Amino acid sequence: MTMELHIKPNEADRAALAKAVMDGERVSIIILPGKQKAETSADASPLPDDVRQLVAEWNGSDFIRYEAVDESRNNRITSGEALQHLSTLKRALKEIGMVPLLKTMSGYFEACREGCHLVDGCNRGYSHLAGFVRYALKNPGRKPWWKKAAPEPYEDEHPKLTVKIADAYARKFLRRRAYGLKNPSSVYERFLRAAHWVELKAAGWKMNENKVIRLLMDTVAERYPNSVSPGNLSSEIVWEDYIPQNRSRMTG
Repeated sequence: MTMELHIKPNEADRAALAKAVMDGERVSIIILPGKQKAETSADASPLPDDVRQLVAEWNGSDFIRYEAVDESRNNRITSGEALQHLSTLKRALKEIGMVPLLKTMSGYFEACREGCHLVDGCNRGYSHLAGFVRYALKNPGRKPWWKKAAPEPYEDEHPKLTVKIADAYARKFLRRRAYGLKNPSSVYERFLRAAHWVELKAAGWKMNENKVIRLLMDTVAERYPNSVSPGNLSSEIVWEDYIPQNRSRMTG
C-alpha cells in the first residue's frame, strides 16, 4: 500500500531532501501539529468599535502594561471579561461618554502612580476596566475615592507681607515683576516663614519691614551668589548670623 502525501517544503528543506536522497539516506517525515490560535484578545474580539477603543485605552496604558504588572488588581481586561460586562461598558459610553471616561481613567492612573489606591496597606484599585466603569456609573459627579483632597491653605496672619517677600524675591532673582504666589502651594510655607522672620526682626530692630526685606535680599544674594532658593529666605543661619553681620556693617 502506498500513501501519497503532498507537502510544500521550503527551499532549504528541498535542498536537504535532495541531498539525502542522493546520499541514499533514510528520510523521516514528522507531522507537527498546526499552530494553535492565540487566545483572542479583547481588542480583537467582536466588540462594538467604541467599546473596543475603551478597552484598548485601558489595556494599552503604560500603567496597566508596565507599572501594575505585579499588582493583584489593575489588570488587563480579557476578551471574555469584556463580553461578560459588555452591557455595562456600552451603558457607560452612552451615559458618560468616551472623552470624560478617558479623562477620568488618566486621572486614576496618575493617582495610582502616587499610591492613592493603597489604603492602610491594602490595594483598593479596580480589578480591571469593568470595575472602573461600574464605579463611574454608580457615582456620577462625585469626587472619586482615589482623588486626593485639595490641600488646606496655610494659616497666615500676614498674607500681604508673605506675598510682598515673594514678589521681592521674584524681582531680585527671577527678573519678574511678581512671583504669583498661591496659598496653598509647595513654596508658600517658605515665604511664610520668611515673613515671620521679617516681622520679628523689624519689631526688634525698630526697622521698617521694607528695609528688612531689602536687607534680606541683599544678604542672600551675597551669601549664595550662584543660586538663591526660597528656602534660603527663611534659613536660621541667614537671620541669626548673616543678616546681623550685614546690618552691623551698614550701621557701623
